[in-house]
Amino acid sequence: MLNATVLFVSSEPSLARAAEEVSRSIPHLNLDVCAQIENARSLLDGNEVALAVIHLPEGADEAELHPLLQAACEQGIAAVVLSDRYDNQQAFSLLRAGAADYVALPLAAAQLAYIFNAMTIRRRSRRSHNGTPAPKPGARPAGQDPLLYVWGPETAELVDMVQRVAPQETTLLISGETGTGKTRLARLIHELSIGRDDQFQVVDC
Repeated sequence: MLNATVLFVSSEPSLARAAEEVSRSIPHLNLDVCAQIENARSLLDGNEVALAVIHLPEGADEAELHPLLQAACEQGIAAVVLSDRYDNQQAFSLLRAGAADYVALPLAAAQLAYIFNAMTIRRRSRRSHNGTPAPKPGARPAGQDPLLYVWGPETAELVDMVQRVAPQETTLLISGETGTGKTRLARLIHELSIGRDDQFQVVDC
């Protein structure tokens, strides 16, 4: 297993403490806390950073986040913005600027743990081969969409199940309505399986 790092950008001590507690509950996950948005960009350069979580306090200028979001996108690092108050226009602007998600506070510890877990699962489940450097965080085959997620006890349980089942040599049956993400889930399981170096092929029938 490889370690993944979450870069948590917030000047709010209580949020930083919550993030530290959550990170300790997730195996192979490290947390870097940065108090200032302008100082966070230089911290994205490390190969272990898989996720940036950025707190945007009420009244702050959202444009300050755009360079950081752009840098994260260029390096294949997912970025989630935590806002003190949900604002439709702000959400639209930041998602267009490259944020993977926009979440309003307050946020339960279980929700934060799910974001940390779901958004870093690929990185933490990779294994280094013969000392070969690990792929860049967020790197994926051409045309592959990132894992989308929504919060809920069922989805948190699903991520835990994927982590348990994917390394096993077995056959899986995934069922669900059209459009619920079965192919995307199957691709994730393939990436985390012992056959990850083999071709992933989809046959619609």
